[in-house]
Amino acid sequence: MKNITHTNKRMASLIASGILVIGFILIRYPLFRLHGMIQWPLILAIICLAVIIVSFVTKAVITPVSASVSYIIGFFLGYIFQSDGYDPGGGRTNNLWIIWTMIIIVTIIVSSIYEFARSRKRVR
Repeated sequence: MKNITHTNKRMASLIASGILVIGFILIRYPLFRLHGMIQWPLILAIICLAVIIVSFVTKAVITPVSASVSYIIGFFLGYIFQSDGYDPGGGRTNNLWIIWTMIIIVTIIVSSIYEFARSRKRVR
């Protein structure tokens, strides 16, 4: 496999940050009518940004890119598989935010494990 230089690792984090910012702006503002959430897209973007920053410090490559891409893909998969319902008090509920959040969390965990295993393999 090709050796990834320190500059390429920095570029991966910068590109991931750019993808995340573009995804946040598109999902938060033009697509607001699809989800109607004011605060949750920002919270998820901050979580993904924190993962990107930690990945930058630890010199990871796959994790920051997967975190930013999972933000966008998670939203669209959540939108596709969402379902509406009612809580016991009669209030309207929707599970888009749960699907979106779980996709992001699972993607970050899996990519971090893969990145760790890949780095351990190179050390040996």
